[in-house]
Amino acid sequence: MNITSVVVSAALMGTMAPAVANMSLQPMMATKRANNFSVAESSVVTFSAKAEKDNVLPEVPDHCELGNLGDGAYSITCVAGEDSSNRLSLVPSGLRMMVMVTLTQPEPLHLTHLVSSLDTNVLLMIHGV
Repeated sequence: MNITSVVVSAALMGTMAPAVANMSLQPMMATKRANNFSVAESSVVTFSAKAEKDNVLPEVPDHCELGNLGDGAYSITCVAGEDSSNRLSLVPSGLRMMVMVTLTQPEPLHLTHLVSSLDTNVLLMIHGV
């Protein structure tokens, strides 16, 4: 191996070393992002499930924000990870509380009302005439 080959290969390795180091760190960074996402998502899902099961809003977790959208609808956003890193995970979700509605009993429909409200042709078709 001559000196030219050594110099050229050293120059190439010097320019490629940062890229190789960055590529070797990507799997660890992706693992940390996935862990942060699972923490945030589990908080969102747990909060939503408790709220929909009990039909009352439970205590909001520390790393989450709750927004009121009106008419019993809410949005919740949970964050996990460090603010200064690109491994921060933000998980938004929505939930709706059951709205209680009081229904009144309608008047019973009598056959005389039905017959008087129907067209004569319709009645003839019903009877097969």
